[in-house]
Amino acid sequence: MKRVIGTTTLNFEELTTVLAQIEACVNSRPISPLSTDPEDLSALTPGHFLIGQPLNSVPKPDLTDLKMNRLSRWQLCQQLTQEFWKRWHTEYLA
Repeated sequence: MKRVIGTTTLNFEELTTVLAQIEACVNSRPISPLSTDPEDLSALTPGHFLIGQPLNSVPKPDLTDLKMNRLSRWQLCQQLTQEFWKRWHTEYLA
């Protein structure tokens, strides 16, 4: 997470938002398949233990290629979350 945020200064609300979104990414990782059927792609996730169902989020527009000075604070939080997801996906899940 430190590598994603870097030297970006976030206030308390922004940091809390980014941490909650990162928490959702981490808790949506697959642990094991839910069935032996090869057509069924659903997997057991930590979200199943936390809320009884998988954590799902709506895809957001890709903001990772935009310059930092062009983003609103909300878009900055979204960009940090997307950058974390990319690193999480390539370094941990892959």
